[in-house]
Amino acid sequence: MGKKKSARGRSRNDLRHGKYGAPVQGSGVQNISYNALSAPAVPVALAVLPPVPPEFTGREAETDDLLALLAPREAASPGGTAMPVPTTAVVTGLPGVGKTTLAVGAAHRAVGRGWFTGVQMINLRGYDQTPVPPEQALDALLRSLGVPPDHIPPTRDERANMYRSQLDAMARQGERLLIVADNASGPDQVQPLLPGTPVHRVLVTSRHTLTGLGARFTDLRTLPLPAAIDLVRRALYVADPNDRRVDDDPEGAENLARACGLLPLALQITASLLIADPGQPLSERAELLTAAGSRLAGLDDGSRAVRAAFEQSLRLLTPQQADLFRLLSLNPGPHISTKAASLLSDRTETDTRKLLNDLAGAHLLERVPSSRDRWQIHDLLRDYAAEQATDHAQRSRDVRRRYQQAQTRLRDHYLRTVTSVNVWLEAEPGQQPSGLFASEDEAMAWMDAEHSVLSALGHIVTNSPAAGQLATALAPYMLQRRYFDFLYTLAVTIRDVAQETGDRNGQALGWEFVGSVAQEQQRFDEALSAYSTARDIYQELGKRAEEAEAWDNIGTVLQELRRHEESLVVHSAARDIYRELGKRAEEADTWNSISIDLQELKRFDEALDAAETARGMAEETGDQRVLAVSWNQLASAYRGLGRHDESLDAADTADRISEGAKKSRIRARAWNNRGLTLQELERYDEAIAAFDTALRHYREARARDGEGIAWNNLGTAHRGAGHHADAIDAGYQAGRIFTEIGDQYLAGEAYAELAATLAAADREPVEIADAWANSADAYTAANAEERAAASRAKAAEIRGE
Repeated sequence: MGKKKSARGRSRNDLRHGKYGAPVQGSGVQNISYNALSAPAVPVALAVLPPVPPEFTGREAETDDLLALLAPREAASPGGTAMPVPTTAVVTGLPGVGKTTLAVGAAHRAVGRGWFTGVQMINLRGYDQTPVPPEQALDALLRSLGVPPDHIPPTRDERANMYRSQLDAMARQGERLLIVADNASGPDQVQPLLPGTPVHRVLVTSRHTLTGLGARFTDLRTLPLPAAIDLVRRALYVADPNDRRVDDDPEGAENLARACGLLPLALQITASLLIADPGQPLSERAELLTAAGSRLAGLDDGSRAVRAAFEQSLRLLTPQQADLFRLLSLNPGPHISTKAASLLSDRTETDTRKLLNDLAGAHLLERVPSSRDRWQIHDLLRDYAAEQATDHAQRSRDVRRRYQQAQTRLRDHYLRTVTSVNVWLEAEPGQQPSGLFASEDEAMAWMDAEHSVLSALGHIVTNSPAAGQLATALAPYMLQRRYFDFLYTLAVTIRDVAQETGDRNGQALGWEFVGSVAQEQQRFDEALSAYSTARDIYQELGKRAEEAEAWDNIGTVLQELRRHEESLVVHSAARDIYRELGKRAEEADTWNSISIDLQELKRFDEALDAAETARGMAEETGDQRVLAVSWNQLASAYRGLGRHDESLDAADTADRISEGAKKSRIRARAWNNRGLTLQELERYDEAIAAFDTALRHYREARARDGEGIAWNNLGTAHRGAGHHADAIDAGYQAGRIFTEIGDQYLAGEAYAELAATLAAADREPVEIADAWANSADAYTAANAEERAAASRAKAAEIRGE
């Protein structure tokens, strides 16, 4: 995976440098099965509702029932009532019965009446092989509600607490939210999404009766016969107001509705076929459905009945349309762009767009509501397309080869494009990389749109060399957006596949990947174990360079754990291997790590020598990043020795070099160093200005841990200057950031500094005691028991315990 750097001023290799082998080659397998549901669901919360189909009909009573529950209390029961009124409604029924349409229709009516200031809709995909787990649903909803990704905590309970806090805050501001949770398979999927305040409302759709939610149920049945006929009538009228086939042939219309099992999905698809063939009599369409050998009303879940309609649809497609329909099942995600579809079909975008429009006209796919150039296919239709693709592949070697080539084209397209995105993600502020995208915003917009497809692709290719390539490519974006759950699952899968196949090098890479993600998630013990396993395998294989990287990664984790005696030994081992291999740049970088360890051990003379060695090697190799880091280490070591003027000069040099190299995080560390030295000299106003500059550069570098450090230092500097209000605000900011990113040790430090600031400002004893208690709790979580005991004792002393 490559070298991980200390959070204290060193750049991290964000899983970008792993080597995962060559692209996948076609295998000529004789039996192929394309499983449309093999990829896990990736949730997306929508802040807008999809449109209500114009043929929606026959649900007046059910809509009124839902509206009665959705209405504000004063509108629902102006006279008051002693009976409890639920805030959650669950619409249940068989697949294709129109649960989602009813929920969306009722939601539109409620929003149109001004009952809600906002709406959130999320598809829980409860009936996929891999339903959306609650923690992912909460993550998607929090993002859609405007919570920055780096503020979202890692665990389900923490996310649920934050979610409910957000909703409570909205309620206090007079906002009223409607949450539509679509396709839930069990109460566990929905329970964490329920608001804690009765102001908001939740609409759930499910094939199951979800007890235990305190919800009101609407059991949706198939349409009454008149409504089913009216659905077809409305659909034909929308397409052509002169189409009178329903009124001209009432018997044929009745037969058609019955052949569709009165199921709205089947009725809608059949109506689209009639629209595509305006000369076809209704009785002929009904006979075709009956002759298919599968009656819709006789199926448990509607899938075979719907398949019969799909078979009719497919037979009426042109060969080109049918081919694209089958190919769409090879797309790993829930939607696809026109560009990606053109690569699958090996046609021009213009030709592909026309075919996609043809399929959309037949209701075999639809546009994603938020995009004119992105398409999605219904789950059941996708299954049917996959069956058709499998059938064609099994009957023809040429088709198998063509499908393999289509998948390779699609995978390579995503890899190429993600690589172009990474050029922007790795660029420093002010740089203007060339490539497929004109700006970072454009690059990130593409990644956000394709995120669910790429995540699904990552899971599907986990048993091939392409898995590592894709993981390396996706990591920078996934890390920035904090999609740690996906990265960790992918890392573990890659490792496990390598273990199953006996690929020792692949196992080592997989363990490094696991260690990298675990380290990002502050799970340091797991990271340490994973890196150590990778090191052992590299030793076994005789791969000395990779072994050195693993030693270095172990050292950075030990630094995070404040185990600097051990880290010094480990970094020295990495340094010795790099020296043996003649890797001067890597050796110089490791000397910087050694300097950090020595400074933490208060061995400042040795730390200064280590930083000087790093500086000399960096000048020799011309590595500006390592050179800037070495000057930062010199600034710290000089400060430790009380040589303040030299410390300030070194920090200025680090700033100048990192500015030229466009390294925002290293610049931030230089300004932080400058501020710390000025603070020791009691030049507080200058120190505050330096810390403010450090905070700005940390934000540019998207370094949340650095932001926390800068805020903490601002708090101590403001306290020294007597600016107690500013110091308290900065202290709370630091504690909050460290808590959010999971750095409990630094959170303990921040709350301890805050407690001192509160005491200096003569704040209430209870507030001071709470700060010490927060410090103790954080230190305990970081396994720093000695510090935890000290903070706990201070809290107890103030409370008189």
